Amino acid sequence: MRKAIARHHKDVKPTAEFVGYVGSLHRAIHSIGLFLESALEGRLSQPEAMVLLHLWGNPDSTINDVHRAFLHRRSTLTSVLDRLESKQILERTISKDDRRNFVLKLTKSGRELAARVAESLVTLENSVNARKAECASAWRLLEKTALEAAELVGE
Repeated sequence: MRKAIARHHKDVKPTAEFVGYVGSLHRAIHSIGLFLESALEGRLSQPEAMVLLHLWGNPDSTINDVHRAFLHRRSTLTSVLDRLESKQILERTISKDDRRNFVLKLTKSGRELAARVAESLVTLENSVNARKAECASAWRLLEKTALEAAELVGE
């Protein structure tokens, strides 16, 4: 069930901590995108790199699987997949289990590029020097935020 979203209330304000958290989250996502674009010499955008990394770790994903993983708008996801396909990084094949679904498979160059994305993220991870517990705590809060925001808009 879709939760009610507060609208147009002058006296309703988020806490400064939550505003700071959301601002830092947005800044981190943007910075990671810039980092990946630089590390990959402009070959991939951030959404392309993340979809590629997802497919590398989850072979034979369907378009619906990728949509659930990232909650891109369907048109945005289609555009990302079209670009990856035109770069010959992935191919769409009709699912053997359900002919209405496409299975996304990385090509050889796609797997090589996905490995470069992973290596780049390892470099970033080592620079951040975050402990496992810090990452786990941040992950829980990010997942909770993503799930609640998605539920509020009915995804």
